[in-house]
Amino acid sequence: MMEAVTTFRASSAFSVNNMNTCSLMFIVPALFWALETPKKTAKDQLQGTWRVVATEFDGRTLPEAEIKGRHITFLEDKFKVVTGGVTRRTLTFRLEEGKAPKHIDITNPDKNETANGIYVLEKDELKLCYGEPGEKRPSEFASPAGMRLFLITLKREKP
Repeated sequence: MMEAVTTFRASSAFSVNNMNTCSLMFIVPALFWALETPKKTAKDQLQGTWRVVATEFDGRTLPEAEIKGRHITFLEDKFKVVTGGVTRRTLTFRLEEGKAPKHIDITNPDKNETANGIYVLEKDELKLCYGEPGEKRPSEFASPAGMRLFLITLKREKP
């Protein structure tokens, strides 16, 4: 009888050790993958095409007919404004994540003018709020009359 108990304990210990070894075989590679996978930067998260779903300027909401077919495409540090499949302008952008709200500076390289703005990204929705070039950066996501601010809401286009 003693032999049977010893054999059972040995086989139980063996199977527990095998389970621990199997667990390590899956956990260790997962840890290396997590350590090697770089965290996406804010600029990485903006990359791609976004459809304009709402635009306000100076306290006025633009009608849907005026924004239909408008897209913004972020590619590296470029910001392309596309309407009806035609690129209207190509701008550059720079982000500052450490600010609250987060800052975006949009520059027209042809005119060497920069619009100071703020942005918020929540899943597949992006909001941009900015003034005319050279004006003070907005502090909230609003476009009150007389302030000459743009407030644009975009939805990410699925590839």
